[in-house]
Amino acid sequence: MRQCTVKVVHVLVCFSEARGQFIEDVLSRSQQITVVGRVHGDELIQSALATLDFDVCLLGPNSVEKKYSLDPLAPGVNYPVRKYVMLTTHVTTERVILAHQLGMNDVIDVGLYMTSLNERIENVLRGEVDLARLASISEIMNWLPTNNIAHLAQDEVDIRILIELIEGRTNEEIATTVNLALQTVRNRISRLMKAAEVSNRTQLATLLLR
Repeated sequence: MRQCTVKVVHVLVCFSEARGQFIEDVLSRSQQITVVGRVHGDELIQSALATLDFDVCLLGPNSVEKKYSLDPLAPGVNYPVRKYVMLTTHVTTERVILAHQLGMNDVIDVGLYMTSLNERIENVLRGEVDLARLASISEIMNWLPTNNIAHLAQDEVDIRILIELIEGRTNEEIATTVNLALQTVRNRISRLMKAAEVSNRTQLATLLLR
């Protein structure tokens, strides 16, 4: 009987001691993830990026803004290319755009997704995260007047819901995509419509595309 070989994901964690330890503890819950390094400080992070073998690197927003040399084409340990992920407690449109511009592969709200961080990392490795699309809608939101929808998205989930709305997804499809209960999706869309002063989902999507 042929055994299935499961790839182990090698992760580099670039965070301060306390936060880095917490992230490592979360990652250790998966047998398919190995933390190859936990570093903090400009020189140590840059050295780790250049010398350690890893599949995924987790960085905080301050580290991302340092504009370290990220090489998305460098081979990982068990995957053909490395992936870079920003972890933040507050996802903003500006951070999404910056992350995309600097070659990141995903931006994760740790407040919303810390318990499913391992799953999100797997999604990134499988190519299921399209940060370019997320950055595109974020740019649209930033171009809109301040009294419009630009400041309505309260977190990463709101931004992803708006993306799905623009692409014509039903509430049920959105709930599946963003991993939320259907009623939660309905409540969020209702709040966004009220804040944008529109009466239906179509008007909300149209407002984004103007």
